[in-house]
Amino acid sequence: MRVVVAHENLDFDALGAMVLAGRLFPGSLLALVGGLEGPLKEIAPLLEDRLDLVPASEIPLDRVSEVILVDNARPERIGPFRALVGRVPFLVYDHHPRTPGDVPAVGGRVEPVGATVSLLVPLLWERGLALTPLEATLAYAGLWEDTGGFSFPSTTPLDLEAAHRLTLMGAEIPRVREWVRPHMGEEARGILRALLRSARVVEVEGFRLLLARAREEGYVPALAPLAHTLLDLYEAEGVLLVLRLGREVLLIARSKDRLDVARWLAEVGGGGHPRAAFARVRGEREAVRRLLQSLSRHLEPEPILREAMTSPVEVLPPTTVREALRLLEERGYGAMPVVVPLEGGGVRVLGLARRRDLRRAERLGLLGHPVEGFLARALILPPDTPLSQAEARLKEGGGRVLVGERVGEGWRLLGIFTRTDLYRRRPAPEAPVGQRVLEALPEGARQVVLALKEAFPQGVYLVGGAVRDALLGRSGPDLDLLLEPGVRVEEVARHLVARFGGSYALHYAFGTGRVRLPFGLTVDLAESREEVYPYPGALPRVRPAPIPKDLERRDYTVNAMALSLATLELLDPHGGLSDLRARLLRPLHPLSFVEDPSRIVRGARLAARLAFRFAEEALKALPPALLP
Repeated sequence: MRVVVAHENLDFDALGAMVLAGRLFPGSLLALVGGLEGPLKEIAPLLEDRLDLVPASEIPLDRVSEVILVDNARPERIGPFRALVGRVPFLVYDHHPRTPGDVPAVGGRVEPVGATVSLLVPLLWERGLALTPLEATLAYAGLWEDTGGFSFPSTTPLDLEAAHRLTLMGAEIPRVREWVRPHMGEEARGILRALLRSARVVEVEGFRLLLARAREEGYVPALAPLAHTLLDLYEAEGVLLVLRLGREVLLIARSKDRLDVARWLAEVGGGGHPRAAFARVRGEREAVRRLLQSLSRHLEPEPILREAMTSPVEVLPPTTVREALRLLEERGYGAMPVVVPLEGGGVRVLGLARRRDLRRAERLGLLGHPVEGFLARALILPPDTPLSQAEARLKEGGGRVLVGERVGEGWRLLGIFTRTDLYRRRPAPEAPVGQRVLEALPEGARQVVLALKEAFPQGVYLVGGAVRDALLGRSGPDLDLLLEPGVRVEEVARHLVARFGGSYALHYAFGTGRVRLPFGLTVDLAESREEVYPYPGALPRVRPAPIPKDLERRDYTVNAMALSLATLELLDPHGGLSDLRARLLRPLHPLSFVEDPSRIVRGARLAARLAFRFAEEALKALPPALLP
């Protein structure tokens, strides 16, 4: 029996993800752990006869063979199913950051997107699985709620793509708004008034944190939306709500940027998303004191002008209004500084020639006049000015400031900073390929890889489909490991079983082995070798060889990549990464299909499953392999 479970107090994203997982894994039971949260309680009676939710207490654990866990990876939040962790395979689909102690998953997908349903919708779409309008609407409601109507900083392009596809599947957007709109009861309004009375802004390293307290007897629903309300009211970058509800103290934190509130609240035992976190604490004063003291440690460095400016900055010499306007329009700029060169390499900045001012001069018939008579004041700031300070000076500078360093009596201009630069989204630096593979692995597989990385300083490689699927954001219940000459299969198998439990089988004649771990992961081990085919279709002759030689015997370039566990460097001698990006299946050499025609069948299956296509040389290599 396969069950789908999320966590206690289901919200729309958790319920929507459960419904989608039920579609992906037909025949699964949707298990209800605990109750429903907030607005979902109000509409639950309308859905009871449409969604077959089974209370967890009614499911016999001894009959469960696999668990699909969505919107959660924490074992303490899955009720009785916690007893199955380590005993049956878990597949985890979750948008929360990984934390120590997560369920050791053997498959699924964990990625920091706005909502868990965004990870499941593409899988349904690829497989051509349809949803009913009700199912699509529930999933869309999860997206809307967890992304704040696609306005929270955690929203990603994947969330917007999922929303588009759910709309095509019949999601009723007006109903979503009706379901998810927070209904603030009298208790919540009373707490909001108390929060407003106690609110104060704490500024640390340019980060504005709003701290507010309130007290109420008993549980009050829909408190989290109050945090976003206060963020907007006070134009703060972060908020910490301290709520005493009866004997319990709740901390709710939100941030727009720079502060990972999940790590911050971990100081007092909390957790959550980088932009939304929660904690229950004892000792309100001590908890708040610790958080405020540690705030600076958790802040990302504040961006400075040098990192955000447009560089280099183009300048104008003293000229006529006509020529300055021509150059501004030719380059598409709203303004350019007018400067006079000085000895020593600096310049004297006369001011800013703004296109709107020069057009006004044109209407007045002043095109032939010197531009110096129509310049706006130029505000110049040093390059290490914090962005928060520069933003405050933009209005003073007419929407732009120059960035420069003093050179004698003048300036060396480094760039210009405008409102466009302020709102331009800068791409985050991409992590190295090896790190991306490691982070994409399911938690159980990642634990195995890290354990081997620690135990075997050299000679163990993750290879083949495991690398390919991790780079595609996919995963399965198997790991393929390749061992350099000198590292023995039996040694690695014994280590894995000693560390995680389970069993192993060895095939000494072929230098291979298989380890079955108790939480459902299968690890295939092979000592690196090369193959020689004496004639087409014959079984290969094998002999030990270095890793690059072993990769030469693979079927397609996308399967001929290996990740060194020691260095996390990707070995890609045949251009598999490039073909992966192009979604191409390219054989390693012209006789690949002739030597082993079964590679054609494997390629067809891969193409269908991953939406790949055969490269041109693969199509040309098919006829000789299919001759009788």
